[in-house]
Parts: sequence; structure tokens; C-alpha cells
Amino acid sequence: MADRKALTTEAYYEAEQPCHRKYLLEFHVQLCSCALEECIHAHFTAQQRRVPVLTSASQWNYQPQRCKQVLCSKNDCGLAHNDEEVKYHPVVYKTKSCSYPVDSKGVCTGFGQHCPFAHSESDLRKPQMVGQHPKRDLPRSRTLDQTKAQLRADVEQLRALVTCCCSALEKEWLLTCGHMICGLCCTGHLRQCPICGSDIRAVRAVNLS
Repeated sequence: MADRKALTTEAYYEAEQPCHRKYLLEFHVQLCSCALEECIHAHFTAQQRRVPVLTSASQWNYQPQRCKQVLCSKNDCGLAHNDEEVKYHPVVYKTKSCSYPVDSKGVCTGFGQHCPFAHSESDLRKPQMVGQHPKRDLPRSRTLDQTKAQLRADVEQLRALVTCCCSALEKEWLLTCGHMICGLCCTGHLRQCPICGSDIRAVRAVNLS
């Protein structure tokens, strides 16, 4: 019995039917500007999918489950980032029979001519077995807690940009030196900038909202 870990991406796809191999390797991988219904390429960025490839550990570079992270780098993530990456993944594509019939031209009445489901026994795929995919070994995007922490830090940074040095009110007045202060600090007797000590020669109202 051949060692499963020795299976390469090239060998995996070489064993597929030509029609299946074309969709697994090419469907919605490249961007295209045409408007042809029969075109297999993506027509906007959100449709684009990565080509599933086997790593040196005989694991797919991403799995056919949708990533649920709010902020995630698609190219570094081990999960799918759109429906195309799920439905046209070797683990999923043509592994189940379609619930819709085909029309007189042999086109699926539910999903069209690019249907990811099988419409006959000969069209049904049985994916080759590759290495196991323990969840802990998948490339991980940032956790939800990390995302929340980053968002809180971003909010605090933005708040610091619009809040006066007295930490009481929003900045409203631009001083000669370039610093900004709130209306409470900008009283009639203020002669020097409370931040740098420069003489105030003029003030100008601003609106940061």
C-alpha cells in the first residue's frame, strides 16, 4: 500500500476525471471581465478562490469550512473564505448528488451549468484519502478575544486623538502651535498652550465629528 503522506498535489489531480480536474483547479481562480455565463472564471474579487494544494504533511492548505473570524487574512487562513472555496474543494466537489434535475440540454435547473453536485453515478466523485486534518494543526487566524482586544485598542486610540489633554471633552479649538484643546480649556484668559507652552496668537474652531 502506498504511503499516503507521499501523495502530491500533482498526483492527486492527475487521478481526477479531466472535467472534474478543470473545475477543481480553475473554477473562479482567475479574475475575468467577460459576461459569458459559461465562463468558469471569477467576475469579481469576492468570488475568487484559492487552488487547494497538499502541503508536505499531506494536508490541504485550507479546509472546506467557512472561517468565522471578523478580521482574517485569507491567504494565511486554513479555512474557506467564500462559498466557492467550500463547494469546489476536493473534499466536497461532486461528492453528493444534486437535488435538482437537469434540463433538456443537460444543465442543472437549480445551480446552472457550473453545478458543484453530481447528476449521475459517473459524475459522482469519491475523493482520494489524504493525511488526517487535526483541527489543532490548521493555520489559525486571530481568535475572537484577540480581535476584540484589537478593536478596543483601536477605539481607545481614536478617542485619544479627539479628546482634549484634560481628558474631559472633545477637541474644538486649534491653537497657533498646532495643538487642539476643548472649549473648557480654551477660556478667554488662556495665553499659552497647555500642551507645549507656546504663546497663543490665534485660535480657530474645528469640528472633528
